[in-house]
Amino acid sequence: MASPILIFTTGFGEGHNSAARGLSQALAEVGSETEVHDPLSTCYPRLARRLQALYQLAINQTPKLWERFYRWTDHRKYERAKFRQFRKARRHIGDLLEDRSPAAVVTTYPFIAYLVDQAQRSLPAGTHRVPRFTIITDSVSVNRIWLEAPSEYFLVAEPRTERVLLDHGISPEKIRVFGFPVSPEFAALASEGPTRHGNDRPRRILYVATSKSAPVRKITGLLCADPDNEVTLVLGKHFESLKEQAEEARRSFPGRVEIVGWTERMPALMSTHHVIVSKAGGATVHESLAARTPMIIRNIVPGQEEGNAELVLTERRGLLAETPEEIVEAVRMMFADEGALWETFRSNIEQISRPRAALDIADFIREVCAKDAP
Repeated sequence: MASPILIFTTGFGEGHNSAARGLSQALAEVGSETEVHDPLSTCYPRLARRLQALYQLAINQTPKLWERFYRWTDHRKYERAKFRQFRKARRHIGDLLEDRSPAAVVTTYPFIAYLVDQAQRSLPAGTHRVPRFTIITDSVSVNRIWLEAPSEYFLVAEPRTERVLLDHGISPEKIRVFGFPVSPEFAALASEGPTRHGNDRPRRILYVATSKSAPVRKITGLLCADPDNEVTLVLGKHFESLKEQAEEARRSFPGRVEIVGWTERMPALMSTHHVIVSKAGGATVHESLAARTPMIIRNIVPGQEEGNAELVLTERRGLLAETPEEIVEAVRMMFADEGALWETFRSNIEQISRPRAALDIADFIREVCAKDAP
């Protein structure tokens, strides 16, 4: 039986889990066995749930406080960090390494790479140390905890992030630019060619609600005031909190509002809509780029999402609109003059779109594993 590739992630922000899923799917497509593990949720289930809830509260309700915490973590030194409070998780990782004898280890959450390193060092003498890959899920604004992670390879989404790593002193031989490992479904959809144009009617707008207090009724009502707009509401984990608002919007505009709960159809939804309205999360931004769909950024988590937003806003691939009224105006601007601005955004996105990123990463990991095999 072939040795699996172990992928370690955790659920503080959906981007880490999304990267892990995308890579796991790609490795499966090319014939590699994988296991995805969340050592924090496994070893500390109640604590993990509380910390995840606290994280969501901080980024949605107290972003300035979160920004101060993020800046503080960015100025610490991690080269000798022990993370002793996570001994149980480290032992769990060590047990997996010893039991599975993996071909490689991939981490998509920064401090887990440190636990993997400590676990490897605690293995019996003579144990083969497998190659480690760190997938950095943020762009441009990369926290120092990523940069000092013990890893043989750092896989980043785009060249400006590579420059951040180089400026920090990471050897260029350790860095690879592949794109964000979005689901391989994006590659299949991209091969079908362009299906949308700036002068299309109706215009399909995908609104992804990212908090349980999102004003979905107001945003949908303002957008649907233009008879050329149709709206798909993706409520996800906030379905129960938002379904009443969403149902009211659907009743008000029969046939023009679709409601989606938790779904695995995001690649298809993103690839068939004209605009995505959401926050500047790493996964969402790179999925929109893979789908070649311009984005309207609703909000930016200070620190970690600022670089993601840069990829959209500074290179003319979308717009920032923080209020319902600004969102409607952004849509109007995109589609004025037969969609001239939308076409510009789409063209700029196509220059950097990497829908095959997960498959390319999978090929690279397999190539390294083949050379490293004992």
